[in-house]
Amino acid sequence: MVIDLATGFPSFIVDVDDMMLQVLGSAAGIVLTALMVRVASGSKGNGLAPDRG
Repeated sequence: MVIDLATGFPSFIVDVDDMMLQVLGSAAGIVLTALMVRVASGSKGNGLAPDRG
């Protein structure tokens, strides 16, 4: 999109669906990365309540 704005020659038209899927894909990537970091660090629990064991 930035290149299209800089050159003035749009290669395609950005649709609302494209933006929504981009945001959902980014959110999924953030969640998966956080899960992988948690698994790699070996921590237990869901992070919502203190571990009582």
